[in-house]
Amino acid sequence: PFQLSPEEKEGLWALIRTLDLPCRSSSLRPGIPDEALMSFVLTGPDRTYTVKLWGGDARGDPAISALLKELSALIERHTGEEPIF
Repeated sequence: PFQLSPEEKEGLWALIRTLDLPCRSSSLRPGIPDEALMSFVLTGPDRTYTVKLWGGDARGDPAISALLKELSALIERHTGEEPIF
């Protein structure tokens, strides 16, 4: 386990806010064989928002792509291991 710095936390939350999960829809198309299904869950005081996107749809979205890139960088920085998304 590790703790994010205040700057890392704020940067991550800024990217999460950019996703605007309450206004997003899940992927409607069938998945491609071996394509990962990504789940994004945001829990607030009164409601939980869940969006499920196929990997190709997620990576094609600039806001989600930026979040995945930052998560990857944080994981690598704090664990020394390269994540696979």
